[in-house]
Amino acid sequence: MPDPVEVPTQPSMKRARKIASVVAVIIIALSFGILYGLSMNSAVTVNVMYVNIVLRGNGVTETIPVQFNHETLGPGEKVYFSVTLKGGAQGLTVSSVSSGTSGFTAGSATALPLTIQAGQISTLKLFFVTPDHDYAGDLTVYLSTS
Repeated sequence: MPDPVEVPTQPSMKRARKIASVVAVIIIALSFGILYGLSMNSAVTVNVMYVNIVLRGNGVTETIPVQFNHETLGPGEKVYFSVTLKGGAQGLTVSSVSSGTSGFTAGSATALPLTIQAGQISTLKLFFVTPDHDYAGDLTVYLSTS
């Protein structure tokens, strides 16, 4: 079989081919880098399964679990929910609300202090604000009572 025919090329043509090849490689690398950067999900997601309402006062602690299973939340979202409280045999006064879970804040949309007479029932409307970091799990909200 005969050897292939070599066509002489000028140095300027070789240089132009090298430049075109280098530019093509740079464009491909940048394209992959941009696509990779865009595909990375840097969004914060917060998933709360249960909200554990912990009543603390007069040396007594009682926990009321509230199933939440809300859709995925983002950072800084304010979420409202309600809990029904009983005054019991001696009545109940809720004086403050706080979060027991790092990164969350909690509060009351119902004016405090809230006094529930003995044998009565009242609904307390609460809220929490989600953290600015990923979270999946339960949230603890403390109610100071007397």
